Amino acid sequence: MTSPDTNVILKGAVASSVIFFSASTTAALHWFVSPYIHKLKWQPGSDTFEVEMMSWLATYIPRTLKFSDIRPPQTNRPFVTFKANDSFYFVDTEHCHNKALLARLTPPKTPLHESAFKNL
Repeated sequence: MTSPDTNVILKGAVASSVIFFSASTTAALHWFVSPYIHKLKWQPGSDTFEVEMMSWLATYIPRTLKFSDIRPPQTNRPFVTFKANDSFYFVDTEHCHNKALLARLTPPKTPLHESAFKNL
């Protein structure tokens, strides 16, 4: 890349390829981990709770959610616990020590398709 004999177009193509590859891998990684809840705050008895998510620029995004907005996540996307307000969220069940809160955040799963063999 630093050789003066190398064509400028080739240098631009290599630089563009490296930038595209690094941006696409960062975007793919963010797509997988964006539902992860970094901080979860809830006062027992309250019908709302606060979560902090991380943006792709590594800044925290606070959100306040209602328990009534929680829906089952009907998606094939990995690392998703529930859906609320058209966004996906993931709670790490191994690190969530409040089991009452965890029970409220994990709605019962409904089957996407009923089995044809259920009546047999």
